[in-house]
Amino acid sequence: MRATLLGAGVMLAGALVIPVARALVLSALAYLLGRALFRSKGAPDDLALNAAWRTLARKLTDRRDAARFLTRLCVTSVGRGDPFDRANPLNALVARANANRGEGQLLATALALRVGDSARFGRDYPAGLADLIAPVFRGERSADFAEHVLAVYFRTPRHTGELARLRALLLASAFEAECTPREVLALCDAAPHFARAARLSANHVAILYGVWANRTARPWEAVGKARTVFELAADAPSTATRLLAADPGLVLLCHPRGAEDELGPVRVLAGGVSIGRGESPLTVADPDADVRLVSRRRELVFGERTLRVRSPLPEGLVRELKGWLLFRAEVLAEFPAAFLSGTMPIPTRLLKPFVARCAACGAECLPAVGAVARPFAT
Repeated sequence: MRATLLGAGVMLAGALVIPVARALVLSALAYLLGRALFRSKGAPDDLALNAAWRTLARKLTDRRDAARFLTRLCVTSVGRGDPFDRANPLNALVARANANRGEGQLLATALALRVGDSARFGRDYPAGLADLIAPVFRGERSADFAEHVLAVYFRTPRHTGELARLRALLLASAFEAECTPREVLALCDAAPHFARAARLSANHVAILYGVWANRTARPWEAVGKARTVFELAADAPSTATRLLAADPGLVLLCHPRGAEDELGPVRVLAGGVSIGRGESPLTVADPDADVRLVSRRRELVFGERTLRVRSPLPEGLVRELKGWLLFRAEVLAEFPAAFLSGTMPIPTRLLKPFVARCAACGAECLPAVGAVARPFAT
């Protein structure tokens, strides 16, 4: 529009003093120059979203029939547009949804978008999401709130390590709220987005639950000092993201004295004990595996493989590695039997939002994508 006005002005002014043909040429040049000068900066999608937040969102915040549009606007804005430009209308949107109990999906998507916008300026995104979802496990919000939040999170591709760290934070929140491994697994069966964020094998969840339950007693310190994956995810975001990207089964992280410079930390996994840097670490599960130092302590025999190092390794390393192998086999491996055995009633509080009623017989069931629905009994 501004380029057109510039070209028209040149045409009208020039026609008064020069022939019309020349004025037309000058006006065309002025129009092209105006298009170059006044061209919108930014991607068209971002510009449209900024305009939607600046104009439409402000007008529709007080309209009751606009919840669906505003929810879709939040979902579409993930990773796009100018977070500063929409900060005020987004805050107004959160306040509106928080005051209306029937707008839980709008509240979840608006809060998730706000956390995502903060992450673009350095906020810890997985920790922010875990804080949003924690009230679900405490019974302060409905479980479908977590599903809506995670649907926003998965709008864009996520790094494997970041997702694994989010999983550790979510499980820590669930265990802190006294949710059992069976309850977490049942929620994964009912909620696809939560399953994508938190799904692990039943044995792995039980092992992590056992570690959480023993976080005060810390029985592993009989072998050596170690940090749990929960502590690592909460206190060392970048380290946790890097390690979990390589070892998603990480349970305990140990720092062998005098050997970490050569071998890196010892990783106690749900399926074994791993040591070594690079793309080919040594992982062993058998507690009776061959562990010894040879070649003047410059080679470590660990199971069926040998790792060569530049400096002599401490003699105590063999004892510590054998201790971790035994601890994993005799303590960690026993947690699934302890926490998954027996029967448990279906956790009504968590699963109720996902229950569907059969139109033919009226029976309540839990739908499962790609599988026969399971009966839901309170």
